[in-house]
Amino acid sequence: MFIAKLINKITSNFSILLRRWSVSFSELYHIPGLIKVLKLINDINPEIVVVTVAFNHPEFIDVQLKEMNELCIDPYISLIADNSDDRRARKEIRRVTEINGGLYLSLPLNPHNGTSFYSGSHGWALNYVYKNVLQKLRNKQIIFMTMDHDLFPFKSFSIKGMLGKSSCYGCVQERDNGWYYWPGFSIYNVNMVGDSIDFMPCDGLDTGGSIYLNYLRHFDKQLFRRATERKVFIYDDLLKMNNEHEFEITDQSSYIWIINESFVHIIDGSNWSKNEVNSIKVKYVLDLLQAYKGD
Repeated sequence: MFIAKLINKITSNFSILLRRWSVSFSELYHIPGLIKVLKLINDINPEIVVVTVAFNHPEFIDVQLKEMNELCIDPYISLIADNSDDRRARKEIRRVTEINGGLYLSLPLNPHNGTSFYSGSHGWALNYVYKNVLQKLRNKQIIFMTMDHDLFPFKSFSIKGMLGKSSCYGCVQERDNGWYYWPGFSIYNVNMVGDSIDFMPCDGLDTGGSIYLNYLRHFDKQLFRRATERKVFIYDDLLKMNNEHEFEITDQSSYIWIINESFVHIIDGSNWSKNEVNSIKVKYVLDLLQAYKGD
């Protein structure tokens, strides 16, 4: 029994060390790509950088970039930070990013990918981009916007207009022990927030929650602007698309979010919740976008 426990402990510790070495090696391997992106952004010297963390869905990136190019009235650049764990998806995401005029950044091995800590994976990816790209740029007055990969604009909008003179803006998440901006739709003035940005979850707060501890808790919440949000329940429409076969009603399956009356969020586009009608819901939203453009 003692020998078996000892072997298990040694094996577990070795696996942890191997994972850490793999992450460190991957970060070194990705340095040339990071340097290339930094140079490109510095050469362009944009006022606004919009960052989307991609994960295995090139079709989302393709639609999002096309809609952004058409509807954002501010000059900006899109940076697609690829957190995918599927090599074929990465190849296609790079292709659709480049043909739509965006910049592609392949992220290193994420220590949280392959686990159930989805919030940690997203937070780690955003932190990597913020600390290694945004804070390294020559332009310290840059505006930084984060978008979920399954979030799409459908009306014209202004990023600078939404942020105004505030340091932060977006969809507010409120919990008993704090509040923060949902990183699927948030905007920051990098010069004003500085080192306080940390997108990792903490103390019962989801992705982006550490920003509350580092920054937001020091201010009156009423001083900050926030986006408008409303749910649109689509169960009946999905039921028709599913040939009247009923399915379990969950938060992820029964509705979509409309933000500022200008953006639609699929919610759980990557289907981490294993929703049985996810593919139907994705098709519903993408078809809706096309129909809206046709009106």
